[in-house]
Amino acid sequence: MALNQRDLHWRSTAVNDSLGNLEEVLPYDAYKDVKIKIKEDKDLSVKAKSRFSRSLRSLSEPMSLAEMARTWDVCARAVHLHFT
Repeated sequence: MALNQRDLHWRSTAVNDSLGNLEEVLPYDAYKDVKIKIKEDKDLSVKAKSRFSRSLRSLSEPMSLAEMARTWDVCARAVHLHFT
């Protein structure tokens, strides 16, 4: 589905309106000095994809896009928590 410039502007405006001002919620000063330390020097996306692939096998078929998205979210968060 191709979106024209007006549709893109409307969608981005709607998203911005629903989120409010993120700079008020996440001020730069609150996180500018936060450093993330990774326990292993490996590509975490590979670990997340592997975990996601294993998790997809346990979902019943047909699986919905929402189920797949939730599964990816769980896998990515688990890998992030384990390695940071």
